[in-house]
Amino acid sequence: MTTLRPLCLIMASLVVVLFTASWARASAPLAHERYALDNGLDVILHVDRRLPMVAVDLGYHVGWAHDGAQPGL
Repeated sequence: MTTLRPLCLIMASLVVVLFTASWARASAPLAHERYALDNGLDVILHVDRRLPMVAVDLGYHVGWAHDGAQPGL
């Protein structure tokens, strides 16, 4: 029984270290490029060549909450 306790502690420590390392990699900021087009559109580009896949996400700030000082324009 006494030989299992150090082995369990070593295995638990290894799991914690591996989990922390993978979490730190996943939470690192992504390298990206940012462009402001003439029409006011902001483009954020992140290139990741690990998979042959393209993804697009669009978000529009429209409506009364975004009118500012001149509503209706």
